Amino acid sequence: MGVLCACQSSDRSKELAIDPINLALKDVIYRFPELPKDSVPMRFYQLDKSLIIGNKNVEIQLWTTPDSIKDKQQIVLFKNAENIFFGIPLFSNTYSSYWNFEFENLQKQEHTFQIELNLAMEKLKFRDSSKLQIRVIHEFLFSILNCSTITESDSIRLLGMSFPNYRTDNIEDSDSCTVRNQKICKAIMKDINQGKYSKVYRSSWDQKNQRIYQFIENKSSYDIRLKIYRNTCNMRVLEL
Repeated sequence: MGVLCACQSSDRSKELAIDPINLALKDVIYRFPELPKDSVPMRFYQLDKSLIIGNKNVEIQLWTTPDSIKDKQQIVLFKNAENIFFGIPLFSNTYSSYWNFEFENLQKQEHTFQIELNLAMEKLKFRDSSKLQIRVIHEFLFSILNCSTITESDSIRLLGMSFPNYRTDNIEDSDSCTVRNQKICKAIMKDINQGKYSKVYRSSWDQKNQRIYQFIENKSSYDIRLKIYRNTCNMRVLEL
């Protein structure tokens, strides 16, 4: 019986090793060694959400690190109609340079979320159809990340102080946080009101991950242009 179980476990490991999802996760971890890892990613990362888009056979999967990891990291996998997967990391806000947050002094990084998102759209040929790319991005934001569209009524909440859901050594003071929140609110409200005949709503609030994604109009190509804001203040909170 023990030998039989060992064989089954071995066979299962072989199946996982060649599974396209496992290979896609491995590829992301190889490109971004900062991500927590295991020899078989599908045994380590947990499938949090999965969404199939219409009858296009296009799928989005969200994988997350186990609860034992305090600073949770995530990977999003996109799949096209040809069953080809491509993944990009959704790091926590600890990795601020990856997100290239606005109004923060950050070191330039070769790989950012905007670059990776555009790479995914290109590799999977989603941008061959502008409607498909728009649909994939929309479902990613609102179905997978549960974002909400920011409107004029959110201005007060944008100015409010929120604290990170992760540990950080980058401690800020309340004054610098207040100034940054004011800049964020001003930038987003200015964008909303720039429409000549109507309001323009291009900012999505990912409240769980404490980020705001502002899409910049790009008429010259299908490239996605983003401004991303961190919606937290890294103040030291005393634990009672």
